[in-house]
Amino acid sequence: MWKLRALPFTIIIILLAGFICFAEQSPAAAPPYNGFFDGSIVHVINIEISEEDWQDLKDNAVEKRKYEVSAIIDGERFEEVVLSAKGNASLSRVAAMGSDRYNFKLNFNKHDKDRTYYGLDKMKLANMYNDPSYMRDYLSYRIISEAGGYAPLASNVWVTINGEDFGLYLAVEEIDKSWLSRTQNNKGKLYKPDPAWVDSSNKVPGLTLKDAKALEYFLTKRAFFGNDDAGADLLYSDENPESYSAIFDNAVVKANEDDQIRLVQSLKGLKEQSNLSSVLNTSEVIRYFAGHNFTMNYDSYTGITAHNYYLYEEKGILSMAAWDYNDGFGLLISALHPELTMTDIVNWGIDTPLCDVELLQRPMWAWIVENDDYLQEYHAAMGELLGKYFQSGRFIREIDEVYHLIRPYVYKDPTRFYSTDRFEREVESMKAFCIKRAESIQRQLDGALSADTMAQEAEAKVDASDVVISH
Repeated sequence: MWKLRALPFTIIIILLAGFICFAEQSPAAAPPYNGFFDGSIVHVINIEISEEDWQDLKDNAVEKRKYEVSAIIDGERFEEVVLSAKGNASLSRVAAMGSDRYNFKLNFNKHDKDRTYYGLDKMKLANMYNDPSYMRDYLSYRIISEAGGYAPLASNVWVTINGEDFGLYLAVEEIDKSWLSRTQNNKGKLYKPDPAWVDSSNKVPGLTLKDAKALEYFLTKRAFFGNDDAGADLLYSDENPESYSAIFDNAVVKANEDDQIRLVQSLKGLKEQSNLSSVLNTSEVIRYFAGHNFTMNYDSYTGITAHNYYLYEEKGILSMAAWDYNDGFGLLISALHPELTMTDIVNWGIDTPLCDVELLQRPMWAWIVENDDYLQEYHAAMGELLGKYFQSGRFIREIDEVYHLIRPYVYKDPTRFYSTDRFEREVESMKAFCIKRAESIQRQLDGALSADTMAQEAEAKVDASDVVISH
């Protein structure tokens, strides 16, 4: 038997010194983008723009014209930054309201590909339109990240224009080349599929809209949605890359013919489901859906629009990343289906997460629920999310921290869309929604409540009648 022998004192000192030296030479990895997205403070961005350009932007925001500005971020100046308004339906709606509080995009390397904000190419400044809580996007990205899916980084920022207070925004990492660098070592291809789905007769195929408000909501999208999904549903139709214009016309990283053919073959493999691990990062996609399906966002792949997600491909392997959740937490589904109570929505089955669209039209989800092993893995991912983020109390602590962090800025926000009373109520509703959603999902995982929405018994549902999520 081997026996430990005492080491001479001098050797111990040498080894200890070597360990200390090694520890000093191996510091923890620096946070991405100089820690801008750490979330512990409200950062400050002052945009310096000529009065002429600022007026032109306000007058012509829907055209998304680009303007060269200076951006002073937490006191550090960055020159030759390009500012533009951002958005589609929301952009038009804000303009129609007579407000200047648009979503913005800051592009740091438009004129020089080597110039970035500490490695960040672009950031979105989200205006909190449709969100009295100021939290939907932020919390959605946190939930999806906690589930193990891909989501952008985000941080609250106080925006000033030429030194004048403008408002509290959410800065969001653009899922772009810098995201590829941060998460994928600059490898692979990236797409942001956007479909075309409203026909020329103003009808929404396959959807019964229950009231004029919901109909108006969708018809405002006609300006940027066309006639069909064109591949945004990730449904394989044929070998021709031109059949997938919603994907390839929205390539973030330039895709050549070989890239297109490879992705189409991956979609074919997804349809056939013969060897899914050869065309999908199955674990990542499952974790993406675990977080996404918690948030109840239907302006997305699981709703009729089949957009607001990114598609990542490397060597024929596909995965997804989250984007734009201001219609989440039951907001859009309640507008589309006012006959549903909040109790119905909070208890929506995790195995039947689609709304107003058939399972066969969403192959990126269908393979999970159609295979017992993958469905079990999905349930395990859901259970892990509940345990470590919600049942542990971390969610409550985090939402309270964010609330106390942003509250003074909400109260002094000169361009806010909502009253401070609405903000206070909505934060409480967001908290209640998530706690009750977590409780319902746990019941579904335990078998006390069906994970199939249509098979649920009313008495087994979590009561969410006191929850109000609003525009």
